[in-house]
Amino acid sequence: MNILLADIAGGIGDLGDLVDIRADAGKLPSAGELAQSGQLANFSFGQGGLLASPVQIAAMMNTIASGGVYRTPFFVCGSVDETDGTPLETLAHPQSRRVMSAENAALLRKMLQQVVEEGTAQDAAWLEEGAGGKTGTAQTGQFTPDGTERKNLWFTGFYPAQQPRYTIVVLQDGQVSTEHSSAAIFARLCAMLDLLA
Repeated sequence: MNILLADIAGGIGDLGDLVDIRADAGKLPSAGELAQSGQLANFSFGQGGLLASPVQIAAMMNTIASGGVYRTPFFVCGSVDETDGTPLETLAHPQSRRVMSAENAALLRKMLQQVVEEGTAQDAAWLEEGAGGKTGTAQTGQFTPDGTERKNLWFTGFYPAQQPRYTIVVLQDGQVSTEHSSAAIFARLCAMLDLLA
């Protein structure tokens, strides 16, 4: 049997029991850490004591795209017959729960759409149905032999903008330069998903 992969749906937290995948819970700095000089500023743009995996970031974005409803991420919807693609078994999905108001989620969605339309993610602005998301660049503390720092280049977003069906994270890990932005890669993935739908 082939495994049928699913959209990642959910929020920051446990990855669920469906395929026995475990991950660290991530790290948010304590109030005491944030009170230290400069730490609140570092936290505000994703540096310092903030740690989250790509799945946790996708879960956070999906919670916003889902109107404030958190769904534990899952990776497997079920199994199919490998000879003809006939579904054989559908697995149960984790329960969802509201973790922010629909109003706050709508405000965040609007801001994330503006990042694509007018901000740092305009490489995804050509998508016909629009998208929302956030770019990010993280320092790694790793350097090439010539002293250039390697960086993690992120884009996480939802598509389409009005009735999101997909939450996608693009992480270009340890890069010095790239041929395509993470937002451009996201947009191409969305266009391919449209062709498959």
